[in-house]
Amino acid sequence: MNYVRALIQTSSLLVSPHTRSSIQPETIMISGGVGAMMEKQKPKTVREVAVHGDIGPLLAYQFQSIHVSQAAETTRATVIGAGMQNTEVSGSTVYIKSKKLPLKNIPIIEIPVQPEEEWNPQLFQERARASCMQASTVFSAEDPPVAIALSHFPYCSYIMLQELAKVISAEFGACFKGAKCLVVLCEQDIAKALGQALAKQENELEIICLDQIDFTHGDYIDLGLPVAGEAISVSIKTLAFSS
Repeated sequence: MNYVRALIQTSSLLVSPHTRSSIQPETIMISGGVGAMMEKQKPKTVREVAVHGDIGPLLAYQFQSIHVSQAAETTRATVIGAGMQNTEVSGSTVYIKSKKLPLKNIPIIEIPVQPEEEWNPQLFQERARASCMQASTVFSAEDPPVAIALSHFPYCSYIMLQELAKVISAEFGACFKGAKCLVVLCEQDIAKALGQALAKQENELEIICLDQIDFTHGDYIDLGLPVAGEAISVSIKTLAFSS
């Protein structure tokens, strides 16, 4: 790869002078998915090229023919992906009955509460069961294994709150039999009430219930120690690395 020539060719696209010097690097390393595929043979069919929905396998093979090295660690994301996280403080009306804090790298699974016009506990139980069963095939080694994030949350009556607690406790316990701690995240300001309802269920789970948390399915969450009373610091991450 002629770094200097490539720099000259791409400089025509710039609207201002280039701020980098034309020094050729000693080594260029490729990480991520493309780096991991650099040891594989050249893809021979369109199916093999587009197996991941892009041209990654073909790009990885082309890197083998030029002076590009495979990074020692290739299975993790790029700097952009690893840096996507935000830190915030939970709502003050939380429910924390656990001695496990602080906790790191808890995967978040999102379960819609009421995407329908009316509350239907049977449909919610089906969604909760499917989400917990799927998560149990991937996340089961740690405790807590996952954080259940409740979205599409409308006005919540007392009866609905009790039904939510019953379903969550039952499905979580059935899918994660070895877990001793249950973490629940809410969009609405009902964490303390929901946490109390969960604690009344017939189980020995330690309960952590937080509200006013912005989350996305597939994110990871870190939970800190309580600050400013009952609120705790939380960090939402798109990717989590083992420490």
